[in-house]
Amino acid sequence: MKSRLAAFFTLLFIALSSAYAQKSDLAAQGNVTIHGFSDPDSLQISLLTCSPGPEVYALYGHTAIRVQNSNSKSDLVFNYGSFNMSEPNFILKFMLGLLDYELGVSTFERFYLHYTNDGCDITQQELNLTPDEKAKMLYMLLENYLPQNRGYRYNFLYDNC
Repeated sequence: MKSRLAAFFTLLFIALSSAYAQKSDLAAQGNVTIHGFSDPDSLQISLLTCSPGPEVYALYGHTAIRVQNSNSKSDLVFNYGSFNMSEPNFILKFMLGLLDYELGVSTFERFYLHYTNDGCDITQQELNLTPDEKAKMLYMLLENYLPQNRGYRYNFLYDNC
């Protein structure tokens, strides 16, 4: 019990010292327009793995999905780790595992700058998918990004991969 209490207050202190949240520039606009994705052969889908960062939400690193389209020259990152630090009772909800997260979408450039400015390394692994699998993956990402599907409950302490 004492170790859990100590861990709680340690994490609370770290959370209080956090200065900013992950930003999702396109998610803040509420919509993503994706053109030219009718040809799955033009897609490259990768897993991005970020090394641990200085903020409490980045202590274990992070992963996201990158979708590049050679036809439209679009380069987007689907980030299942966005949250709003200005949410009422943010720290309490975070500590109790009651914080709502959402899928955010941003450009790769924005994602890259965010993590590298925090001193994190980013590793990219292209997924070896068939054209049908690429189309299905993109469809699922876009389905998850619909406003009614974006949000989800995530317990940072118990569900963290």
